[in-house]
Amino acid sequence: EVGYLSDSAFSFYYPENLEALEARGATLVPLSSLAGDEVPPTLSALYIGGGFPETHGPAIAANLPFLHSLRRAAAKGLPIFAECGGLMLLSQAVSWRGERHVMAGVVPAEIEVLDTPQGHGYMLLQVDRPNPFFPTGAKIRAHEFHYSRISGPVPESACAVERGTGCGGGRDAIAAGRVWAGYAHVHADAEPAWADGLIRAA
Repeated sequence: EVGYLSDSAFSFYYPENLEALEARGATLVPLSSLAGDEVPPTLSALYIGGGFPETHGPAIAANLPFLHSLRRAAAKGLPIFAECGGLMLLSQAVSWRGERHVMAGVVPAEIEVLDTPQGHGYMLLQVDRPNPFFPTGAKIRAHEFHYSRISGPVPESACAVERGTGCGGGRDAIAAGRVWAGYAHVHADAEPAWADGLIRAA
C-alpha cells in the first residue's frame, strides 16, 4: 500500500505518477491532512505531492493526530517522497502573512512563504548522496514553482542543483532517514526511475 495526500491542501500531483505506481503493483490509499486521518500502519510508502498548505495552515496545525502519526511513521522508517508542499508539511513550521503554523517536524527546517516566486521553471538535479529512491550519480529532470523557501541553512540533502533553485545553496532534496523532501516535482513519464525507486523503497 502506498499512501498519498488527496485533500485540497495538496492538490498538485501528476495523475500519471499515481498511474505509474499502480502499474507497478501499488495499492493507492488516499489520505487527508485536514480530516483527522492518521497515517495507517499498513502503508509501505507515502507520496506527498505539491499544493498550498500555507492556505490551510491553521487546519493542518490543529490536526495533531495526523501530524503525530506522520512524525512517528517517518521515525520508524516509512519511505516518504515529498515534493514542494510536501516539504512544507514535513518541516518544523510554515510562516505566511505574519502567522506561523507548526507542521510535522520531520525535517529540520522552517519554511517562509513570500509574495514572489522563489523558484520557477525546469530543473536538473545530480544525485550525489545516498537516499532511498535514486542511485547516486543519477540525473533527475524536474520542474519547480514555489513561493516558499527554507529560512536558514539547507539541511543535509541528496542532490546538487545543476539547473533551477531547489532548496537553496545549490541543493535540493533534504534527506532525513528514509525521507526525501525537496522542491522538485518529478513526472513519472519523464523519469520512470522515480516510480521504480519508490516501489523498491516500499
